[in-house]
Amino acid sequence: IERVRMWRARPPAEAESAQAPADEVPGRTELHVVLQLGDKLCGHPEYVHGGLLSAVFDEVFGWCASMEKDATPGNKAAKIFTANLDVNYRRPVPKNGAYLVKCRVERVVRNKKVYLTGVWCDPTGNVLTESTSLYIITGTHGTRLAQEPGPAEQAAAARAVAPAA
Repeated sequence: IERVRMWRARPPAEAESAQAPADEVPGRTELHVVLQLGDKLCGHPEYVHGGLLSAVFDEVFGWCASMEKDATPGNKAAKIFTANLDVNYRRPVPKNGAYLVKCRVERVVRNKKVYLTGVWCDPTGNVLTESTSLYIITGTHGTRLAQEPGPAEQAAAARAVAPAA
C-alpha cells in the first residue's frame, strides 16, 4: 500500500420504516478510503492478493463499527470484534492502481450486533469486490444506541425550550 486517504461520508438519508424492530437502529457511519496500491502485494503476477482485500475490508469495517459504538454515550469503553466477514470477488484487482473502498454501517441490533456492507471500486466506479460483515460490541451494559432525532422530536425539543409568550 503506497498511499491511503480516509474520510467520513454522510450516509444516504433513508426513510424511517415503521416496520423496523424496536431493538434495531439504522447505521450512522460511512467511511470512504482511497488506496494507491503498488506491485508488492500480488497473488497472481498482475493482480492484488485477495487476502489483502479481505484485510482492508476488515480494517475499514472495524473503523466504522468503532465510530458507531463511540457515538453512543457510555459506550467508549466497550470493545468490538469481527464475528463474520464475507468477501465476494467480482473481478480481479490489478496491481499499481488507485481504488475507492466504501464501507457503511447498515444497522445496529440490540446495541451489540453491527451489520456492515462495503464495496471496492476502480477509478471508473466498477465494483471489483463486495463485502459484508458482522461486528459484536461487548461490555455495553445495556446502553441503547441513540438514533438521530427526527423532525417531530426536533420540533418537540424546540417547543420545550421556547420562552412562553
